Amino acid sequence: MVKTFLAILACVFMGFPAFANSDPLHKLAVIDVVIEGDLTDVGRQSTWPYRLDSLTRHLREGLAENGAYDVVNMADAAPVIEKNKIRDSIHQCAPCLKEISESVGADRILAARVFRQSNLLMYLQMRIVDPATGQTLVAKNYTFRGDNDYAWLRSAEFAVDDLQELPQQSR
Repeated sequence: MVKTFLAILACVFMGFPAFANSDPLHKLAVIDVVIEGDLTDVGRQSTWPYRLDSLTRHLREGLAENGAYDVVNMADAAPVIEKNKIRDSIHQCAPCLKEISESVGADRILAARVFRQSNLLMYLQMRIVDPATGQTLVAKNYTFRGDNDYAWLRSAEFAVDDLQELPQQSR
């Protein structure tokens, strides 16, 4: 009887993280992923908008589904993002990130970019920022090979899994 009770208790706390951790999930705004670096390959330029949209969508959906964050809907941020597009990089603009977070009620922002070093070597670089302070809480760099759909989405899958592994207090 005692062994059964302990087994059930272990399953509850190990199998259902929500019971083991009472901390609320951070509300995360995932802004659209951008591409930087070597953009001279005119033969591939037409594929990048689709891949960037897919990568952004995969990050948003993956982080929402795995329970790492409470991912917010970015629709209310569209006017703020459009207004700030004149800046060189909205991803590096602390006041822009703060304004975006306020427009959607987020207390964290994920800003990501694909840095294209060449046709072969690319990086998915991500920062999770506390927009209230501008402090980078998490910085990750994922290397992937190949400028193709599979490589791009695989990097997003790996990033989603990796971010889920972070302790809640580090997010």
